[in-house]
Amino acid sequence: MPDRRALLGGSLFALTAASLFATLGPLSRFAAEAGLESTAFVAWRAGIGALTLTALLVVTGGLAGAGTSLRSLDGRGRAALAVVAAMAFAINVCVFLA
Repeated sequence: MPDRRALLGGSLFALTAASLFATLGPLSRFAAEAGLESTAFVAWRAGIGALTLTALLVVTGGLAGAGTSLRSLDGRGRAALAVVAAMAFAINVCVFLA
């Protein structure tokens, strides 16, 4: 059974993620009306998300094992991670083009 602090933190994280996800429709519409292309919007969104996640991990101390985990991947694991990243980018572009 998780402790209350972990449960509260996870709940707040899920609530924040859901709230930000709900703003994607209006935000992408505003970006398109301003002339921002879909791929540029996806790149900006991914970059801001990566910076935010990195800051969160640094503040909470969650980065301690992340570098070790990535370094321990063999070539096949790194290739799989690259494919997943490329597919995530592609699906984001497709969602905003649709």
